[in-house]
Amino acid sequence: MKTNVFAILTILTVLSLSSCQNIPVTDIAVDLEEARSNQQSFPLLSEKYPSLKRPTAYAIQRLYVRERIGTEKIAGYKAALTSAGARKQLNADRAATGVLFGTGWKDSGVTIRASQFQYPLIETEIGYVIKKPILDKLRSVSDVRSYIYGVVPAIEIPDLGYKSLESVKLEDFVATNSASASFVLGDPVGVKYLDTNNTTVSLRKNGQIVNTGVGSDAMGNQWEALYWLINHIIDQGYTIGEGQVLLTGALGEVLPCEPGSYEADFGNVGTVSFTVR
Repeated sequence: MKTNVFAILTILTVLSLSSCQNIPVTDIAVDLEEARSNQQSFPLLSEKYPSLKRPTAYAIQRLYVRERIGTEKIAGYKAALTSAGARKQLNADRAATGVLFGTGWKDSGVTIRASQFQYPLIETEIGYVIKKPILDKLRSVSDVRSYIYGVVPAIEIPDLGYKSLESVKLEDFVATNSASASFVLGDPVGVKYLDTNNTTVSLRKNGQIVNTGVGSDAMGNQWEALYWLINHIIDQGYTIGEGQVLLTGALGEVLPCEPGSYEADFGNVGTVSFTVR
């Protein structure tokens, strides 16, 4: 499957070059991977290339992902900026997608060191485990459930990779893989009779509630968010594999990733815990 993904990403990126001829997308992708691997801040692309638009940003993202596919495995995909609060933080007018890597997958109970990130955040999210491959775009929201094996309580720890948020634009966010870094998952539960739109979550830090949210915070409807995410990912040239995870975006507030012991209670979806040092 890696070869197919590589080929499709290359074709899509070549097709995108007509809109970004003055922006060296390949060189940028290499530079981004070098910065990430050396734990350096990402360059602010929108300042260096004022003409950078969203399609070009996704072309850069695809090449950046291709740089990492050689040594890492794709573990799933994420929707980002699916809530009004998250979009406001970035002054963005729409949601975005990114790729999750296996190196970022952590099990509940893990200890995470904030020093490994540039600008880490904490988001309570709902994750969905894929039951069978998705190779083509879905026709309707009603098709989504047949591809879902189970639901998992999730904490995403995105890393914006910049020294501050002050000048970051949506195009910067997209190009750098929508801040994809780590994610902590609990145990999956069955989805058959579960309406995750009504799932509530409370996040405690050192025993004190620091965030609450509800499933419908993501695009107003978890299943609409999943449908949009799946089709957007397919449009980017990827396929979605069995066992991969889809994250639909933040529920409640997006918090700074500070030292402490955290536990998120998702009610009928379960719990997930982690420690930040």
